[in-house]
Amino acid sequence: MKREVSQGSQASNPTEKIVIQPEAVRRLPESFSAKFKIVPVEVKDEVLFIATASPVSSDVMAEITKAAGGEVRCLYLSEEEVEGARVRAYGKERELDAIFSTLEEGPKIDTSVAPETSALDDVFSQGPVSKAIHILIDEAVRQGASDIHLEPLEDHYRIRFRIDGLLKEVRMLKKALQPSLTSSTKIMAALDIGEQRLPQDGRFNVETQGRKIDLRVSSFPTMYGEKIVMRILDKEQGVFTLEHLGFTDRELDRLEKIIQRPHGIILVTGPTGSGKSTTLYAILNKISNFTNNVITLEDPIEYNLPGVNQAQINPKKGLTFATGLRSILRQDPDIIMVGEIRDSETAEIAIHASLTGHLVLSTLHTNDAPSAITRLIDMGVEPFLAASSVEGVMGQRLLRRLCKVCRRHFNPPAVLLEKLGLSKKEIKAPFYEAVGCAECADTGYKGRLAIQELMIIDDSIRELIYRKATATEIRAAAIKAGMKTLRDDALVKVEKGETSIEELLRILSEVSSHESE
Repeated sequence: MKREVSQGSQASNPTEKIVIQPEAVRRLPESFSAKFKIVPVEVKDEVLFIATASPVSSDVMAEITKAAGGEVRCLYLSEEEVEGARVRAYGKERELDAIFSTLEEGPKIDTSVAPETSALDDVFSQGPVSKAIHILIDEAVRQGASDIHLEPLEDHYRIRFRIDGLLKEVRMLKKALQPSLTSSTKIMAALDIGEQRLPQDGRFNVETQGRKIDLRVSSFPTMYGEKIVMRILDKEQGVFTLEHLGFTDRELDRLEKIIQRPHGIILVTGPTGSGKSTTLYAILNKISNFTNNVITLEDPIEYNLPGVNQAQINPKKGLTFATGLRSILRQDPDIIMVGEIRDSETAEIAIHASLTGHLVLSTLHTNDAPSAITRLIDMGVEPFLAASSVEGVMGQRLLRRLCKVCRRHFNPPAVLLEKLGLSKKEIKAPFYEAVGCAECADTGYKGRLAIQELMIIDDSIRELIYRKATATEIRAAAIKAGMKTLRDDALVKVEKGETSIEELLRILSEVSSHESE
């Protein structure tokens, strides 16, 4: 919005059409909006702008500022404009309440014996159930969720969003709504609504908040009915650069050296949801240009990369990672990205590609970087081939980022420091802890950041791979050669005030136990 902003807490532009930012609405609960007749409109340079029809007293402004967790300024509109903006800002929540209330009171449709799909399509696809699902998707996108869970319980139907890696309950509905919501979601995803005893996978897309969102849908039969999970894929979201992934300057320099090599395999490892795909996209974004031919094979395609030839596997049609990789080798590629090495066949083809002049990027599900080598050998890859082809392995995790608005200094007790193997003398900077405010939905955290360990394969590590050394032996050699571990990187993030000790301990518990072996 264009406007004149005063140096104080007030600003004025009564004729401008207001565009409400979701981030602004998250700063203040609806109760504040109704109580003080204000509407959060925009966040700019950490300042929250609210719309109001009359001047706000200093006492009220102080209360709003405290709730918002930062500086607040006013825009003046008419009473009608403020009320209209308030309905637009918070109306969907009330609309969803009304829809669910109506559905709970209305007639129920038994889908245990499914009629013709076209008949149910008329009932669900254009009705209030479909509208409720679209509102849920819109809210999930607004809150930055990665997944929507529709879960049948014994007596209720629960809706949860996965935000910053953790599930958050957003609705607990009556059990009677389960058949309608399940069937409507399955119809949207082109699943067989008559099949309720076997898992199914599908997808659909919607437009929300001005952009196209893809949803990957999975249904799974449980003892209380089908559980639905919708994975949110925002392909129009910009791809992160390596500089924005949280690397230290030293580690970024080490990574850039190996991704510029003309051939070999570079692996990114970690559990599901650790940001492996994001890192691969950032690497491709760095090295793809008009002089090379970059081809990807993904499941699914999560982001669109300009200038990159992206393909999605389709096992039902015979396009797997292994068969697709064979075909890619006939496409004169320079750089190949394979979403995941899942089996020995894919591993062997990827290694063959790397040894014949191609740079191959892929992921593995392992606990840390050194374990990737032993995993390849367990898949049947000969040690001499693994040693000859792998150039580097990056292990990573995602930590929740402390909310910058409400985080506060924290003097950790000795028991916490002991868990980290530290003493107070070793602390170089003040630690911070989570508090909670309107900006972070009272969680104390907002967003996530990555921690990484980069193992570059040198001659000493190659020699260990040749003789089938354990992951522990490889780890010791990698540390000696200069690798900073996940724990090392996490401690740097804690000392920078980017995350908390509790979050570090939560996410690194399995890593710490592995390192102590």
